[in-house]
Amino acid sequence: MSIFTPNDVSIEMLNIDKKTQQNAKVTNSNGSVSFGLMPNLNNNLPQGEVILKLGYKGFYNPREKESKGAFGLRHIWDKHRAEINAKSASDIILFIEEVMIPGADIIIDKKKSLEKPLIVESSTGMVIVALKRPLGEDAYYHVVTAYDRKSHPGILVGNL
Repeated sequence: MSIFTPNDVSIEMLNIDKKTQQNAKVTNSNGSVSFGLMPNLNNNLPQGEVILKLGYKGFYNPREKESKGAFGLRHIWDKHRAEINAKSASDIILFIEEVMIPGADIIIDKKKSLEKPLIVESSTGMVIVALKRPLGEDAYYHVVTAYDRKSHPGILVGNL
């Protein structure tokens, strides 16, 4: 599996959706693939590292009239870069790091997937992560999206 630093990720890489690179990991600004540790919240949400994947912009589902399958750095670049003022992959990384601080609220919105906790830092924005449980590996969370919304309805289940 490939690992990219923020400086390795060019604008061209963000704009071209290569399926073979979707699961490549992107490091934080310190060079670690972990953006933090999600605490054990309950049996359905175990402790796990939070990682960022290069990701996928998603596809438009005409039946549901919305985008589907989008996640990671490419999705954030495609849909949310203007609202978080990102000019490069590094800007997105820094935004995620500013949200993923110790003490940030972790909320569950029961109207959405119970395996996609929302991490909210009220002065910065929000990061949505999804739980992954690979066979024979430790559970982890990957960043689905990030944007500047500073509050969200839901139930507070813990803090980073």
